[in-house]
Amino acid sequence: MTAVPSEHCIYPDPRTVSLEFVDEGDDGRLGRMAARRAVLAISELSRDLLQPLEFGMTAHFMDEYGMYHPDDHPPHWHWYLQQTSPPAHVRPEAMYVDEKSLVSDVIDEPAMFKVVDQVLGQPCTAPRGRLLTWTEMYVRSARVRFPDTMRSDTEDHLVVDDYDNKHRGVRVPLIEDDNAVWIEGPRYPFLASPISCRVLNHGMWGLDLQLQVSLSVWWHDETPGRTLLDDALRRLHCLGWQQTYP
Repeated sequence: MTAVPSEHCIYPDPRTVSLEFVDEGDDGRLGRMAARRAVLAISELSRDLLQPLEFGMTAHFMDEYGMYHPDDHPPHWHWYLQQTSPPAHVRPEAMYVDEKSLVSDVIDEPAMFKVVDQVLGQPCTAPRGRLLTWTEMYVRSARVRFPDTMRSDTEDHLVVDDYDNKHRGVRVPLIEDDNAVWIEGPRYPFLASPISCRVLNHGMWGLDLQLQVSLSVWWHDETPGRTLLDDALRRLHCLGWQQTYP
């Protein structure tokens, strides 16, 4: 029996929304002001769209010209923050060697700022002519808010098609929590967050924020999910972020 196609699908390659913040006058180019802007942007996305299940940050040294060198980083250069009791499918194995792992009851703004303080305040000796800074923040696994207006069309799950892996009718569980309904993403046939984000620090050239959307619910024009995404983008615009693509 052939499964009936769903109106929703998983994208083989996530759709990407890119925004930039042209940074001017960071405090000695150590990255604290840029890091604050990045955390505030992730927090704004978390207001009505995301609920981070993890948070990562990488540290590097920057030269006097605002340039990074691939292998020029401190001993503790990758920091990973996860919940005290994370869902079973979140980060099943280490992504970096010799990472610094941290735990928090919730992944929220204070918890992310605490990581920033530890990363930029870690005791280390920078090479001559270098300054300690950060290069990337990311949330690769997150709960995403399910549109309230779509609840009447679902039960306790959302049905999507995964054309890339030739699977139709993948049942994605819906989770009720904090007076809202959330979706964590397909746990089979592969693990992916419906929406993930990363912020890149380009030194004197500013910040780049990328939202990667893996499910059509939050991408198709004039759908409730796209409305949630567009509302979040408007709030980021009010913080000074400018959309570059699409």
